[in-house]
Amino acid sequence: MRAYLGSLDRLLGLDLAVLAPGHGSLIDKPYDEIRRLIQHRINREQKVLAAFRAINPAGLDDLLPLVYEGLKADLLPAARRSLHAHVIKLVEDGLLIQRPPGPGKTGANSVVWDFVGMSEETVAHATTIGWTSGMDMVSDIDA
Repeated sequence: MRAYLGSLDRLLGLDLAVLAPGHGSLIDKPYDEIRRLIQHRINREQKVLAAFRAINPAGLDDLLPLVYEGLKADLLPAARRSLHAHVIKLVEDGLLIQRPPGPGKTGANSVVWDFVGMSEETVAHATTIGWTSGMDMVSDIDA
């Protein structure tokens, strides 16, 4: 997630007339789309943090229904991978720590993380200014 957000941030610094995604139509307002993508990831990160405040410690399978409410079953594997990318970034940010699996627990479902980060107010402010997303300043992004 950090690399993805960094790539989006670098795109904002380029002189772009159009974006040509790997699929779909050309995007004629590249900066609007890039800002939308950044804001979407920041909003999703807020949902991940809120889920950790609701259930802590938590594993991916605990978090998935809270972060991706009502998602169709066929999209859950991709959502789980995206959620894992957010969790990895939050570990790198120092907001989460990975717990060792309990006795007799193995596999991906046995991994849980603890939210050890900041107060809710600090987390909300940090995300608003882009600190937890790796961006310098994103509070001026239009949703």
